[in-house]
Amino acid sequence: MNRFVYTTLLQEMQELLSEVESGTSSTKRDLIHDNIYADTLTQLAKNYAATQWRSLSYLWTRYEKGLAEARNGQFQVSQRIFDEVQHYRHHTPTDLSLFPYLVEVSALPAIAYLRYKQKNYAEAETMLVSAIGNDALLTAQGFYILEYHRIQQLHNLARLYFSQQRLEEAAGVIGQALRFMVYGHIPTLGDQWAENYLRQAPVQLRSDMLLQLSSETVSIFLNYLSTERELFEIAFKNLTFWEPATPDERAMLEWFELKEAFYAPEVSEDILQRTVSFFKNQPTHFDIYKLALLVELTKHLSQGGFYDTHWQSTAEQFVNKLKVSSRQRASCVLFFKNALAPSEELASV
Repeated sequence: MNRFVYTTLLQEMQELLSEVESGTSSTKRDLIHDNIYADTLTQLAKNYAATQWRSLSYLWTRYEKGLAEARNGQFQVSQRIFDEVQHYRHHTPTDLSLFPYLVEVSALPAIAYLRYKQKNYAEAETMLVSAIGNDALLTAQGFYILEYHRIQQLHNLARLYFSQQRLEEAAGVIGQALRFMVYGHIPTLGDQWAENYLRQAPVQLRSDMLLQLSSETVSIFLNYLSTERELFEIAFKNLTFWEPATPDERAMLEWFELKEAFYAPEVSEDILQRTVSFFKNQPTHFDIYKLALLVELTKHLSQGGFYDTHWQSTAEQFVNKLKVSSRQRASCVLFFKNALAPSEELASV
């Protein structure tokens, strides 16, 4: 890299500032609960349960209500709902062999979340692992869409591990989930995983799930910049050889390629230009990915002796326009300030 390349990058970043609208962080959501998954599971369950569908639907709805109360911090209310549902189940006979397992599809993750919020991490983990096993019995009986629900439980396990600072374990679970979706590599947690179940679902569901897992993980890794490279390699390394099927998947593949390229001994001018193009061309739901690449680009400039107050100012303005959390924004602005050598900072005063 030379001064001309740096000047070109700086100019392109400054031009980009006028094109990007300021924003706040997007609402967090689990994409697995979008209509593709819910509608498919509902239809499969209706076909199976037939006249007992209303009972199954009622139980699912009550567990969802208990989960919502737990998310709102109403733990006693949540537990009371779960107890009432358990009593109802006790007194609702069924002649359908899969009925109890279908109920558990909603019950196990919901109760696991309550235990997690109550800091009963061991029980929460046990229930999530049980949910993965419960779904396997159903996928083998034609409920193929639940293979994505199993992946969701891997994500929930990773969230549980992240909350306990079990960072490498969490990154490993994320890596297993991602590699299963794009390469068909079988996860070590649980058994009876089958890639053909994923292929029966619309490809958009895979795209949504890849986005959910990777974006949330990228966001978490930004809180651990000192060990981010090690965590990246566990979760994301070698995710550059698969065929994207949607625009979002193409953007994710581009991000994996660019991020990995910054860890090479030499970073080419092409990678630097592609990074700025990623900033320009990707939609706002990729802003957290842009922030992670901006950190790498800034590290590269600093190591090459090109990082100065002009870049710092431009980078901070760009971050302020991204739809990321205030915590992430403040953390990265502090990183940009600390990356500036004391002598350079004094010279700019």
